[in-house]
Parts: sequence; C-alpha cells; structure tokens
Amino acid sequence: TITISGTNFTGTTAVSFGGTPASSFTVVNATTITAVVGPGTSGNVSVTTPGGTATRSGFTFALLPTITAFTPALANTGATVTITGTNFTGATAVSFGGVAAASFTVVNATTITATVGTGATGNVLVTTPGGTTSLAGFTYSPITAVTPPVSVNVPELIVTPNPGHAIITIRHPASTKVASIRFFDATGKVARQINVPRTLTQTEIDISNLPAGIYYILWEDDKRRFARIFMAD
Repeated sequence: TITISGTNFTGTTAVSFGGTPASSFTVVNATTITAVVGPGTSGNVSVTTPGGTATRSGFTFALLPTITAFTPALANTGATVTITGTNFTGATAVSFGGVAAASFTVVNATTITATVGTGATGNVLVTTPGGTTSLAGFTYSPITAVTPPVSVNVPELIVTPNPGHAIITIRHPASTKVASIRFFDATGKVARQINVPRTLTQTEIDISNLPAGIYYILWEDDKRRFARIFMAD
C-alpha cells in the first residue's frame, strides 16, 4: 500500500504507478490517497480527478520475493543456511523463527546465504523493498557446548538415517589414534560417548534408549573435529 500526499484529491477517478493502474485506491481526504500497487512498473505516480491529472516521478516497482527452499533445515548458532527463491535483490533483513540472522549475503537474485544468530524454530523470513516472504520448516538447535574450531554438517561426517532411532551408522575419517564420538543434547550435556578404534571409518551405534530430540554429534581425534546435527525420533 502506497500513501500519496498532495492537494485537491476529492473525486479521484484513477491512480496509476508507471502507467499501470493501482489494484485499488481510497481517497482518505482531499490531501491523501492510499493505493494498492498492482502488477506495476517503475515510473511516474499519476492521480486523475475531475480537475485533471497530476504526476510525480520517482516510483520504483519492486517484485515481491519468494522463498522456495533453504538448507540445512536444522541448524545452530553460527551455521550458514542457504536460502533459494526469487527477487532477493536489495534484501534488507533475514530472520530465523523471528530472530534476525547474525549476518547475510545476497549472492544473487535467487540466493542468499545467512548466518544463524541466537535463533529460534519457525519460519525463515526475507524482507526486500518488494515486501516480506516466509517459508516454514526451520528448526533451531541451541547447542552451544562444543567450542570451535569445528566443522559442522560436512561430508567427512555422515549420519544415516537422519532422523533416526534404534541403529544408526556414522561414517567418519580413519584416525591413527583412538577417536571419540560424543552426542550433545540441546542443553549442551554429553548424552552419549563412544571411543572409536584406530583405522575404522564407520561406526554403528544403538540409540534406542536415547530420548527423542535434537543432538549435536561430534567426532574428533587429536587433530580434527567434525560435527553434524542429528534428530532422534
């Protein structure tokens, strides 16, 4: 909705943006009109009354953005989420569950990369000059107990199935020394720890007695640390 200010608006019969008629308009009073932009184009704002037509330049039409997907759908503070959609140029805000992203970059008109801040579970929102769009399905994991440096959700550490229950398989690097796998719950507490013998690249773990919820799985040896977000169902 655009508010147009001026004089002698009483009896207005037409309002247009860049030559395209407004979807609707209301003459609030002789000095104010509120108009809903239609398909629109950039250009002049025009108001027609029984006394004639007045125009003013400077209107820019911006398309409403859309979000088609984002990945990963489950992330914690500091994780990078890639958002895909349309009309992202000029984006002014990104949020997760109503909490502003720590930072974001508009890669191009169809892609944004955003760093999760303190976060919350809920919708992913993107705001541009054309409006605000959202897509449901983001889950925030508040796990903060694992200190950096650690690489999260990388190909070196794969958990299947995820979500999962009963027996899960964790594929990880081989190590020249004994490595460890730890499960951190949402409070940062270690819920499970397993020592991994040298040279193994795959470990099967029975999690049937692990409470349902979101976990941060950390594999580490004396030189490397890899993590992945996991959901026990």
